[in-house]
Amino acid sequence: MNSNTSSIFYFSRSERTGIVILILLLISQWAIRIIWYPQKTPSPYWRKLQLVSIEDSMTQQIVDAYLYDSTWGVNAQNQIKVEINHADSAQLEGLPMIGGFLAQRIVNHRNALGGYYSLTQLLEIPQLKESTWESIYPHLSCNKKVKKINLNSTSIETLVQHPYISFTQAQRLVRYREQHGPFHTLDQIKATKFIPDSTWTKMVHYLAVDSIHHESE
Repeated sequence: MNSNTSSIFYFSRSERTGIVILILLLISQWAIRIIWYPQKTPSPYWRKLQLVSIEDSMTQQIVDAYLYDSTWGVNAQNQIKVEINHADSAQLEGLPMIGGFLAQRIVNHRNALGGYYSLTQLLEIPQLKESTWESIYPHLSCNKKVKKINLNSTSIETLVQHPYISFTQAQRLVRYREQHGPFHTLDQIKATKFIPDSTWTKMVHYLAVDSIHHESE
């Protein structure tokens, strides 16, 4: 029995050499994977502060993104800030990964919106990638000054020019105003349910309900 057992575990010199080579290959592959393909870790500049929903004005799809914390590992004093609502295309071209094409898209989207209230709105530009947004965020600031739309006087034609308002929504809002009189509060507009909640959280920054004084007949 002992002789049979010992013969099972006997390897010839060529077999032992093959086993050693195989072990060395496995060790080398493991070492290469660690050296050249380190485990990816989240960027230290990303922190899950607040989840926001970004709606693509062209596809109407909702994209979830986390707000960016510029104070994490970044010395604000060493950063050159560009105010996004005042910057022209030439200033924007000076930002990392931003050329003339993207700079003009940022300006065009700002003009269509009536100003940015948040830097996350840049993610709505189809040609601007998230990696590009991450690179330029530390260099930007936003004064949140936007052009308000007075829903008690604005026409359907003016409403539909805004990226967040469709023709059907604009038509319903104006007809409701004509039938029930001027809006008094923003909550009253939200209660109509003409604007979906996903759009309302963005559109509310651009709405106003200033009183209108009609001339007596």
